[in-house]
Amino acid sequence: MDFGPKPFLISNFTKPIFRFDNETLINNFTSQTEIITKNYVWEDTTLSVIDVQNVNANASNSVYRWLRSIGYESVQTLTQLSKLFSNLDNNKFSLKLEHIDSDGKPLERWTFIDPQVASIDFGGELNYDSEDVMKLNIGVTYVAADYENLQLPSINKTPGTARSAGGPQTSAPVGQSLIPGTFSPGGII
Repeated sequence: MDFGPKPFLISNFTKPIFRFDNETLINNFTSQTEIITKNYVWEDTTLSVIDVQNVNANASNSVYRWLRSIGYESVQTLTQLSKLFSNLDNNKFSLKLEHIDSDGKPLERWTFIDPQVASIDFGGELNYDSEDVMKLNIGVTYVAADYENLQLPSINKTPGTARSAGGPQTSAPVGQSLIPGTFSPGGII
């Protein structure tokens, strides 16, 4: 069952951020400095959804119904809590975001791998002195993200990934790159 917000009610979202964890190595005898990449991280993302009054499109209602559907109860017992965490671990949450143009035509799609809800802000502080739109904010943590260019589908073919016997390679020996090819100002050659 889809409890997600209606497409045009998402006011903004943070596109995925891919960050390399680097370390600086300094030779104590020569002061020669080298920077190596140790790991990479996909940073958490946030969705902001306009919380309208219409019960069929109300974001608070949709998100709270989703929470209830996976086992959340106002007063938790051990059994109910176990159901909630089991459902969260069994991927009862999926997330695909499409960036659309002013006509609603999709330009690109981000598919999040193993996403988990990290936080839900049901609107924060209410201020009756303001005409500001109420928003519900959902923080999401995830393992990785896949990108699709919906205008040029032929570029979506991904070359093989670096792997070792133990799974994905997250660090390389000094002087070796995890990414095949050479960096140039125009991209990877």
